[in-house]
Amino acid sequence: MLGRVPWFLVFAVVAWLLAGSASGAQQAAPVAAAPPVAGSESARPAVPPAVQEVKPETYYLRDQDGRLVPVLNMPYEEFWRLQQLDVKPNPAGAEPPSYALQELLISGSATATRAELNVTLTLRLQQSGWVRVPLLFSNSILREPPVYEGSGELFLTCDPDGGGYVCWINGPREPTHRLTLKLTAPVRELGNEVRLALQPPRAASSELELRVPIADAAATVSDGSLTVKQEGGETRFLVNGVSGDFQLAWTKAAAAAPVETRPVLRADVKTTIRVEGVREVSGDVRLTVTSLRGAIDSFAVRLPPGTQLFPTQPNQTGYRLTEVAGADESQGTLVQVKLDRAQVDAETVQLLTEMTPAGSGKVPEFEVGGVEVEGAVRQATVIDVVVDGDLSMTAKPGPNVQRTIVPEESRSAIAARYESFRRTHSLRIQVAAQEVQVGVEPFYVLQVEPNRVRLTATLKYKVRGRSAAQVSVQLPNWRVDQIGPDSVVDSDALDREKREPLQIPLKTAAVPDSGEFTLQLDATQEIAEGAGAVSVTLPRPEAKASARAVVAVLPADNVELTIADSDVQGLEKEPFPPQVELPQRQQSPLFFRERSDAKSAVLGAALRLRERAVSVASHATLQVEGSVLRVQQQLDHRVAYEPLRTLELQVTRAMLDSGGLKILEGSHALPFSEVPTDPSGDASGGPPPEATAARHAARVQVDLLAERIGPIDVALQYELPIPAPGLTGTSLIQVPFAVPAANADTVVTTSRLEIDAGQDAQVVLQSGGWEKEDAAGQAEAREKYLSRAFPPDVDLLITRLDRRRRSSTAVQKAWFQTWVGGSRRRVRAVFRVLTDEERLLLRPVDGAQLDAVMLDARPIQPGKDEAGLLAVALPRVAAPQEHVVEIWHSLSEPPPAWGRLTLQTPAIRGAGVTKRVYWQLALPPNQRLLFAPAAMNLEMHWQRRGLFLERFSSLDEQQLERWIGASRQEPLPASAPSYLFSGFGEVAAIEVAVAPRWAIVLVLSGVVLTGGLLLIYVPRLRHPAMLFLLGVGALAVMAAAPDLAALIAQASLLGLLLVLVALALKALVDRRQARPAVVRGTRRPGSESKTAQATLSASKRDGVAMPSTTAAMPAEIPLGEPTP
Repeated sequence: MLGRVPWFLVFAVVAWLLAGSASGAQQAAPVAAAPPVAGSESARPAVPPAVQEVKPETYYLRDQDGRLVPVLNMPYEEFWRLQQLDVKPNPAGAEPPSYALQELLISGSATATRAELNVTLTLRLQQSGWVRVPLLFSNSILREPPVYEGSGELFLTCDPDGGGYVCWINGPREPTHRLTLKLTAPVRELGNEVRLALQPPRAASSELELRVPIADAAATVSDGSLTVKQEGGETRFLVNGVSGDFQLAWTKAAAAAPVETRPVLRADVKTTIRVEGVREVSGDVRLTVTSLRGAIDSFAVRLPPGTQLFPTQPNQTGYRLTEVAGADESQGTLVQVKLDRAQVDAETVQLLTEMTPAGSGKVPEFEVGGVEVEGAVRQATVIDVVVDGDLSMTAKPGPNVQRTIVPEESRSAIAARYESFRRTHSLRIQVAAQEVQVGVEPFYVLQVEPNRVRLTATLKYKVRGRSAAQVSVQLPNWRVDQIGPDSVVDSDALDREKREPLQIPLKTAAVPDSGEFTLQLDATQEIAEGAGAVSVTLPRPEAKASARAVVAVLPADNVELTIADSDVQGLEKEPFPPQVELPQRQQSPLFFRERSDAKSAVLGAALRLRERAVSVASHATLQVEGSVLRVQQQLDHRVAYEPLRTLELQVTRAMLDSGGLKILEGSHALPFSEVPTDPSGDASGGPPPEATAARHAARVQVDLLAERIGPIDVALQYELPIPAPGLTGTSLIQVPFAVPAANADTVVTTSRLEIDAGQDAQVVLQSGGWEKEDAAGQAEAREKYLSRAFPPDVDLLITRLDRRRRSSTAVQKAWFQTWVGGSRRRVRAVFRVLTDEERLLLRPVDGAQLDAVMLDARPIQPGKDEAGLLAVALPRVAAPQEHVVEIWHSLSEPPPAWGRLTLQTPAIRGAGVTKRVYWQLALPPNQRLLFAPAAMNLEMHWQRRGLFLERFSSLDEQQLERWIGASRQEPLPASAPSYLFSGFGEVAAIEVAVAPRWAIVLVLSGVVLTGGLLLIYVPRLRHPAMLFLLGVGALAVMAAAPDLAALIAQASLLGLLLVLVALALKALVDRRQARPAVVRGTRRPGSESKTAQATLSASKRDGVAMPSTTAAMPAEIPLGEPTP
């Protein structure tokens, strides 16, 4: 019994799958028959998946071998900073601080108990982002909010560990930031001495100015230099160098100490160091000395060791320079600057110096810093280093010197800038000759022609260090044609014959300062005549850093290349071709990249030459307009392998002599001329033309104005008279066509014919050899024909129609839309009519309420005639015109839950037969269509959605509006099931069958479940004949009604799953009942026993067949009582 059940189950599952797939396949046909709609889209386009960015951001950079290396989360600013460090490294190897506190100014006044101070800090950020700046002043109190001057953000906090105030600042790096604090600090009085203690931060330049209300006070400081000035009844203390745990103490006049009266100097030093050679370094020192107290009549300048004054100094106006003799040379040269007169204004002094290297190392080392103004309490120094020629400089800044950023406008001249805010400082530099480092990025284009290979090499060079006088390229077996550009290459010194390597001299003056330039090299290598293969060795530039070359192989149009892996050495296919402009060819280029481990690169391929091939297809359009037949013949040429300049066509003499023949390409006329022909044949000596046109044949040559290859579309236009007098009549006319001239390289393919009879004629094709094509659903249905041959002419039978005998109103297209809601029904009817009447009479739907009427997309108010029909007024015209009429109705009629549904539509009285009708039906979301109307075709297609198939309309609402020319309206809800039917003629009403979705699933799943249980528990129903009849019936339903079969297959899926569950439970219960039981017995001593033969025969339990056997199984069965 268990052996037959799986066979039946497999049969049921296969039948269900066949039902779904067969209906889906058979419903694909109506889609092709739908009318073409311009710009049509899918009825329910798939929603594209959301695109999300995956972090982190990854960028790829090429290493020195050309390999792509991923770089994660690197912004442009970080990349620029690293590049600057790579170009100008920090010799000391120390990381720069996050900020630099350049200046600290403290001013205020003090009383016996407190000091009111104004603190101004000037700082510069060395990195982006938030920076923590400790301000200290732990024993001071902030009186007012801080004042910030700058382009960043700032806030102030207190250090929780008692470290005073902390400033957090976020702003740009280069500009300075200024912060002003108003503080109150305690003042302690011990005896006759008053003390002020501060904890200011360390700054490059610091100054304290404090006023006390004591005349002739004397003061002492814990650090820095003190200057005391008496002003009226108070004393002003000026301290330079305030840092650390600073303390200022002052006493009254009785204990005052003598005040120092010598001048207090402040110096600003700007030094420009020019490196002109490995051992030639000079300096231009400009000193600006300012007196902070007293007048200046002279001051001394100490130069660093190894620096001397240049023998010739610039004009000394207002001062004299004197080297102090007897000074210690190990301490540097001492220069005395004597002013012509004492002054308190700033004085600028210029010193030209020359330097000798210090030490005995291999690399010369110079001390370029250390210029000090003796006695200056404050000194700020800026050192600019200018490197001339092909030299490299390495700097070793001292502890008080830091590197700073060179302004953008000076970076081309200044190699590095350093600054110091201490008088004592040191900066050493090492000078060496730069090595020439040549890098190149090659790109090759190989154009393979029938007898040669043309090479175009683009070499992008990047030279670092000294300027390169020449570059070298290995060019084996190549003949150099040209090297450029001439502005960079010295062509006069170029030796083209020496190619291994080819040395390319450069014009050094023309090479940019950046060292980047591009060379283009053109070379040729011949291919032996008749050779079936080609092999070339690619050039190889000689450079210290050469990127892997990219090779583009571009065969000529008539060259066919076959590249095998064995013919390629040192190359691999490039998966990501570069976006470069290449010559236009019919074949796509092949891209390769040089391998990083290759010593040389060789490209080989099998070569085959192809001859020109031309294929021609014809598409002729015949249009009847009154008494004239307009002919337009499109000849689509496809030229391959070799270009051509002219086309030769065979036409009739009548076409040529009429003077109305035009030959166009697009909208441009092409010149043509007649070619004389041989009476015995054609112009080329070929076979004579067809017998039907031999007596009237002529040959023309069309000039294409240039060599052309690929698609060439040429159109011929001419007119023929129709000899049919009167309003009606029939005439037979022969329409000649142009035929391509017979050539060995020309192949004619197919001919298409399209006939437009218009409104006043009827055209019948009389010639044979034409197959009619289906033109259903088109806007203006034209008769289309296809011929596998290339006939030179066709015969047409043209019949004139009397327009006065025809109906004055004709419905060209009609579209009805019925939307069935929960309690109302909306009907939209659109008619495209051709009429010359002054009004249209519309018959509305019985019992419906008129909502709106539109004429040519404009709302109108219709009238009514005596019969109660709607009257739509039309403009008075002399000839029939097309109009689009739209009507909206609504009915208060709830739809039936299931059963038949009858739908009606408005109609136009007196109109002829409608050529094309579409009816769109939208049901409530819980209802489905069971049967389509018998008089119309279902325009639906099946599409898989997940595990199920679903029906979609071939045209959606917007496509139907464009097809008929209706106004744009809001589309139907996406949740409403939509169905589309098509037909022709007059369709006044349709009848469909609908049912709730839950009822369909319940009924069909119940039927399948009942049938499955009967098959499981009634063995007679599983007879092969019964199963065969069920299979034949399922196949018949699929063939006769594929839509219904697909609906049944999907709705019965729940019942099929329940049948499978029942089958599994039945098999589990039968397995437990069929488990054998073994009984063992014992024999009492002394009692008699008998041996019985037990035979296990075939039995059936609950309809399940058990295997049977006739083998005897011995078993001893005791006859007495068992022994306990």
